Amino acid sequence: MPRNRNEAQFDKYRNWQWIKHLALADYIVPWAEKVGSIARSIFIVDLFAGAGTYQDALTGETTDGSPPIFARRAQRYLEKHPDRSMQVICSERNKKNVVALTERVGGFGSLVKILHGSFARHIDTICSTIGNAPALILFDPIGLKPIAAKTIRPLLHRRGKTDVFMILHFKVIHRTAGMLLDTGYANPAIPSAARAAAMLDAVFGTKRWRFIAKNPRITSVEERERAYLELYFEEVLGPRYPLRCAYAVRSKYLSKVQYWLVHASDHLDAHLLMNDEIVKLEEKLYELTYRVEDALPGNIEHEWTTKVAAEETVLAERMFALMSNAPGGTMTFGALRDELLPEFFGRVKQGAYSRAAKALLKAERIKREKDGVRPKIELSERLSIAPTARTAAASAA
Repeated sequence: MPRNRNEAQFDKYRNWQWIKHLALADYIVPWAEKVGSIARSIFIVDLFAGAGTYQDALTGETTDGSPPIFARRAQRYLEKHPDRSMQVICSERNKKNVVALTERVGGFGSLVKILHGSFARHIDTICSTIGNAPALILFDPIGLKPIAAKTIRPLLHRRGKTDVFMILHFKVIHRTAGMLLDTGYANPAIPSAARAAAMLDAVFGTKRWRFIAKNPRITSVEERERAYLELYFEEVLGPRYPLRCAYAVRSKYLSKVQYWLVHASDHLDAHLLMNDEIVKLEEKLYELTYRVEDALPGNIEHEWTTKVAAEETVLAERMFALMSNAPGGTMTFGALRDELLPEFFGRVKQGAYSRAAKALLKAERIKREKDGVRPKIELSERLSIAPTARTAAASAA
């Protein structure tokens, strides 16, 4: 089967591809331990498995893709928990890729199951195999494939506990947007416009993407893509996944977006785990971008530490402001964190919330619910504005 230009680009392991692989490798370790504690069998489903490796066309070097990453984790999981099971299910349409994938993961035996054909063809088999067991599903097409929302929903909206990773590129949408009239209708002067637009109608399960594409008030590519993401969240993921995020993957820190790493779940622990992973990715990307050979040791690390400290200072001030405006000047620590999480998601790790509260306590701007020294601030504990801080705030006003 001839390869299209999107497939050919992956002959070279792009310098940003490590981001999704690091995120997946990091995430599945605590994920497996968490869900494995409540279920004897857990699954990872890789819907676009590929050949299992990326090859650099210039050097010939190969780098593992998601299937071997998942397979190694399944092997280690079995070694640690011989009374449990973790199976990786890979779906791949390209016959040549299936051959290469089979060779690459053959040593893992029954831990990896390979299904030849599109995932749509095997969706009933996948659903019956995993049943209601916890599953992590990776949806990683090349570009934005013409996969209708109604095709993917049976798997995404299954009854069992499900965590979802999606790799979304929007180049095809930008190209198709150029085929639309300002009204959102396909340009009749372009023969392929109507078919391309209809394909995206099916992908989103709605025509509303057309209004985003032609909205003159959206001026940047990144802003438009974020709007597409919100629409995809609403129409395809729906209320089944109330906790979702989209990390803008870049080749360098603050450079243009290459693709979006989407994570969706229905449990706060999973959302917080992804929050910490995003902060880690940002730190790593910052280091790789700004490291220079003649830099003094530790400079980059110091710069990042300073940046994080500044974020945590802002977090503490926002925490203090929330308590100041709360009835009675008091809120539980859990309520404070939940209120601030959307604003600081991916900016600070989980531990930053307790550090911010402790900084306010040390400065005697807030007080704890009970007297005495207790190192850990529980989510149920009430924190209140200290009388001296309230007086100072009132005087300043």
